[in-house]
Amino acid sequence: MSSSESFESYSTPNPFSAYSKNYFRSITFNNALSLEFPEIAPAGSISRWCFDLDIPGSAVATVILPSEVALHSDDLQPIIQQMEEAFSKGARSVSIEAIINGQPISRTYHFTKIQLFTEINNFHPKILYARRIYEFVSTTLPISRTAAMKFLSLSITQHIRGFHITEFPLWKLGCLLDENWVEEDVLNGMAELLYFQ
Repeated sequence: MSSSESFESYSTPNPFSAYSKNYFRSITFNNALSLEFPEIAPAGSISRWCFDLDIPGSAVATVILPSEVALHSDDLQPIIQQMEEAFSKGARSVSIEAIINGQPISRTYHFTKIQLFTEINNFHPKILYARRIYEFVSTTLPISRTAAMKFLSLSITQHIRGFHITEFPLWKLGCLLDENWVEEDVLNGMAELLYFQ
């Protein structure tokens, strides 16, 4: 590592790593259904943590392994808040003691892995919504199979075309599922238009 390397450069996961921001940008509705998404530990799982000077290079310390449990965002927040300052003082990793699935663990994680845990927490609700949208589009929505396949091949983070004022990603359509008031508002609006004609 160069002595002039920035915190951002050091702590940003490889864009090709599973569960990195780049990885999630490429997830389509089709992918979301079959994605093996890591379990997230309950909040309060971390019992102790401290910054460390070591630069860990093992897979356990740097990437998300199959069937690994991600640490909860509530537990990561104090670490994330202090990471940049710790980096400026020479820290390059975080030693963590936690209880995961009833078992005590003691691990040292590279800053990039902490960022991967954060991305997993951030994308968890997006993936759940994407899966619900997939089910709705493929089983309930009355559109052609071709149109459904085209929609389901889109990235869940792609912005809805036509929403110029805000960036409204496709996964947020999941917020509208099970909302009967949307249908009622549309019907009320249509009734008003008919009334005033």
